[in-house]
Amino acid sequence: MLKERKSPEAGLEPASSAARPLGLLVWLAFVITWLVWTPWGPFGEPSRMVLAPPTGRLEIVLNLLLMAPLATAIAVTGRRGGTPAGVLGAAGVALVFSVVVELVQGLAPGLGRVASPYDVLLNTAGAAAAGGLAVVAVRRLGARRRALVAAAALAAFGGAATYMLGSTVRSAHGLAIERWDPSYRVVAGDEVGGGRRYVGTVTDAEICAGPPGQEVCARPGAGPERRTALVVAAEATDRVRVHARVLSRANDQHGPARIVTFSTSVRDRNVTLGQEGQSLVLRVRTPRLGMNGASIEFVLGRAVRSGRPTRVDATFVNGRVELRATDAAGSRTGAFPTGLLPSWWYVRPGLQERGSVTPRYLVVASALGAGVLFTPIAYAVAGVGAGLLASLGLASAASVAGLVSVNALLGSATSSFGVLFVLAASVVGVLLRRADVRLARRGREGGTAGRL
Repeated sequence: MLKERKSPEAGLEPASSAARPLGLLVWLAFVITWLVWTPWGPFGEPSRMVLAPPTGRLEIVLNLLLMAPLATAIAVTGRRGGTPAGVLGAAGVALVFSVVVELVQGLAPGLGRVASPYDVLLNTAGAAAAGGLAVVAVRRLGARRRALVAAAALAAFGGAATYMLGSTVRSAHGLAIERWDPSYRVVAGDEVGGGRRYVGTVTDAEICAGPPGQEVCARPGAGPERRTALVVAAEATDRVRVHARVLSRANDQHGPARIVTFSTSVRDRNVTLGQEGQSLVLRVRTPRLGMNGASIEFVLGRAVRSGRPTRVDATFVNGRVELRATDAAGSRTGAFPTGLLPSWWYVRPGLQERGSVTPRYLVVASALGAGVLFTPIAYAVAGVGAGLLASLGLASAASVAGLVSVNALLGSATSSFGVLFVLAASVVGVLLRRADVRLARRGREGGTAGRL
């Protein structure tokens, strides 16, 4: 009978049988990428390179912890796991990874992030410390490598999930209608005070608030009582609807040119629906969108064309925005969804002639968010399935059920493209699980051959 030869260090597994968690390493790298490339403000703010060392304690701690889970996994796994060489390898990976992400943060236009060489030093130092502590724990405490790797994965997943859920709640609150001013005026075809004239005609303009069948509406020139009732209904229900009929006489409207606005100047408004080029632009005052609603603009491209009578509609319901333009040729609709995936990263779409209310940046952010949160869920569930199809089915069902359930608890909508991203993350998780199983099998076979 063959006996397994024990490692000379207490608690260490033989290197040949050490776990090689390819899936975990890929996912941890994914988490880091998501953390450092997510804009903290509206998209379009310039990125900056800063040479001064950080002064805030929280910033220093977060930079030290950023690479810690990845470094732990690298330092205690693989052929050099549990040795000083493994710690050096973990620090080296962290150094290269940190340099790449900081360069992207500093050079990519519009991310609104700050890049600094001091962040690289902190990331690398934190990785080296985490790797060293992990190796010491394996040697001194007799803990198995798999337990430490699982702890690193749990810490990263728990942190990412907590951050995403907390951001969703904050974003939902930030998109609640608050502090509307009933003294502002309702005007169609221009801004209060002038300067944003619509080139064409605007008729049947109206702003309404409240649930269907109980709406309070105000037309241009509405008196104080009607405006006050509109504000009360909007803040109580988080439901606003703006509509009008327009006949544009130019395809190069700019300002945006006001179709209908509830405002007092170009800088202070409750809600405004305008046209920029051929695009519809909606601005709504909420804590997240700013006092004039311009921190994030909701844009529907190619919505209104010169010479075509068009009905334009905008609805804002619990942070979800839908824009619609209807003319003789048909309707064009765009939706800016809320939910677990997109709501933690709202970006400024910009004035686009193409696309819809959902900008490509938000799509990328949602895909990254799906990968961060649902790939490990699929990875874990995939071990239950006997075959590839069974694993894919179980993992996809579990991930989508989790997405729908969390969104239901948060009172958020589940977007169709969000479900597609979750399904894609499930496929990635299953494939990574199968890759890890194959690597582990090869490691066991190599260890057996080495002992013969």
